[in-house]
Amino acid sequence: MRSNPIDGLRNLATALAKDGSDGIHVGHVVIDGGIAGDKVDEAIAGGCASEKIGLDGIAQAYRFLHPQSRSGWHLKMDLPT
Repeated sequence: MRSNPIDGLRNLATALAKDGSDGIHVGHVVIDGGIAGDKVDEAIAGGCASEKIGLDGIAQAYRFLHPQSRSGWHLKMDLPT
């Protein structure tokens, strides 16, 4: 069976989160799709904007993770198109 790099990163994040040392909040964010922006729009002519993840949505996801209390930390977040 072939290993998936995302599975490896997820497992690493899980192990670090379970360790819980020094109060560090570990998060694993998977951005599963194209990110809306000038470079992607130019590279993919005629691509539908709704099929891309907006920068505002990514920023909101990280702002959601940042202020969480230790008792309710989220580890994994998927941002699909």
